[in-house]
Amino acid sequence: MSLFGQPSAAGDPRATTLRRCGKCKADAVTCYHVTFHYVNGIPAGRTYEHRCRRCGRQFTTISLWRLLRDGFAASLIAVLGLFLAPWLTYEGVFVNRLMGMDGGEWFALALMWAFAIGGPAWLFVLALRTYRLFENPIAQVPSR
Repeated sequence: MSLFGQPSAAGDPRATTLRRCGKCKADAVTCYHVTFHYVNGIPAGRTYEHRCRRCGRQFTTISLWRLLRDGFAASLIAVLGLFLAPWLTYEGVFVNRLMGMDGGEWFALALMWAFAIGGPAWLFVLALRTYRLFENPIAQVPSR
């Protein structure tokens, strides 16, 4: 914490570590912005924005806590959607022949299909942000 209770990334190793650029292979990737995320005052992880000082390439990574929290939520949404969307569609279209469905059932059907599409998409974004760490390895460890 810094002055007036604002969070500081000064002691965060990921924010101060120099990385090797995956595009131009220069040891010039630095973290230029850290976003602290909170849910009802409880820390929910950090988002790091990196930029290569040589070629200008930018990418975003997330902290381990944010990856675990978002990964659990995305997995839950994806599993829920992928299992319930086909079942609700079968029930609504083939069993009830679309006649007995009211507004609530249509909303549940649309929501489950949104979960079935959005959950895996969210997991892909999390995997891509994690891959960026391996694509841009640590160039040097800062001295203490």
